[in-house]
Amino acid sequence: MREKEAKHFGLSDAERTEHVCMQVVKANYGPTGGSWWFKKQVIPGWHAIELMPVLLLPKGLANTQSALNRKIIDIVKASPGQLTSRVLRDRYSGTNGPLGVSEQKVRDALHRLVMDGSLILRPPTKAERDKYRLSANSREVLDLPAVRD
Repeated sequence: MREKEAKHFGLSDAERTEHVCMQVVKANYGPTGGSWWFKKQVIPGWHAIELMPVLLLPKGLANTQSALNRKIIDIVKASPGQLTSRVLRDRYSGTNGPLGVSEQKVRDALHRLVMDGSLILRPPTKAERDKYRLSANSREVLDLPAVRD
């Protein structure tokens, strides 16, 4: 990673050397110019490095997304087993809504939180369906992952 890119993403010089970017320079049947960032991970006991995909965000954008992520996690923590993704987007998105962001931003944040394991999607129990009046069409509810010892 170049120094200019590290500054753009808010990474230190030590972190800068741990990241690699791969770009599509030419694609016959798809878009060109896409780029993906990876972090180098040393494999213990081997003389090899594994490239792990990472999502790097510009400095200012990272702060707003982490605040949105915290708000969403707090909402799910306050009502585990009650909210589906759709209900969360409908009730909490919009510029006048409690989250203050668009439905698309809430959808993207939910996707990231589920993908990184901060939230899980699980089938609702019969008791949750009865208590929270979840319809039969509600196949998954948002919940926090179980804490393992």
